[in-house]
Amino acid sequence: MTSVLLLGLLIGMQHALEAAHIAAVASIAARQSSPRRIITHGAVWGLGHTLPLMAFAGLAVMLGTTIGDGLAGWLETAVGVMLVGLGGHLL
Repeated sequence: MTSVLLLGLLIGMQHALEAAHIAAVASIAARQSSPRRIITHGAVWGLGHTLPLMAFAGLAVMLGTTIGDGLAGWLETAVGVMLVGLGGHLL
């Protein structure tokens, strides 16, 4: 189990360095006035990004099931709508 969690952590770290995440964090940093506010805002953003994933994945592991294709599709659609909304807000 430890090796699976470590692999998940490494894949998550790689995912965090993708262009969309770098752009999101850069836009957050550009609107803040101090390094402390940038770090705080980035940490809150990171927790908001991580906690729902941990909740869904943890629930699936505890129930001994997987997240089905139907639910995964709805979750991905919700994320897409949120990203479009955030992009519109940024503009």
